[in-house]
Amino acid sequence: MDAHELTALHAHLIAWREQIKQEIALGRDASAVVTLDQVAVGRVSRIDALAQQQIAIAHQNQRTVQIRQIEGALERMAQGVYGVCYVCQEEIEVARLHANPIATRCVVCLES
Repeated sequence: MDAHELTALHAHLIAWREQIKQEIALGRDASAVVTLDQVAVGRVSRIDALAQQQIAIAHQNQRTVQIRQIEGALERMAQGVYGVCYVCQEEIEVARLHANPIATRCVVCLES
């Protein structure tokens, strides 16, 4: 992988991380504790609100995992080992890294 490709992937990871951080900030309200007026809101509406809250919490957790994966990729870049398969130690194809910049395994090791 040449320096130009590495720079482009680095920029993509930084932008992706910032986008996810914004999504996390926007989603905090949706995952807050559900408080409903028991008299004004029916039972089905309360159940629906709780289900929506659980979905929001799951999305927040998924975003947190993505942030960790992105930061791991940025750390591997800083260490000079980005794009090296954890399993076989061969270079991960550049096309794969463009499709999934947080990839840690090559296609061969992923499929085995």
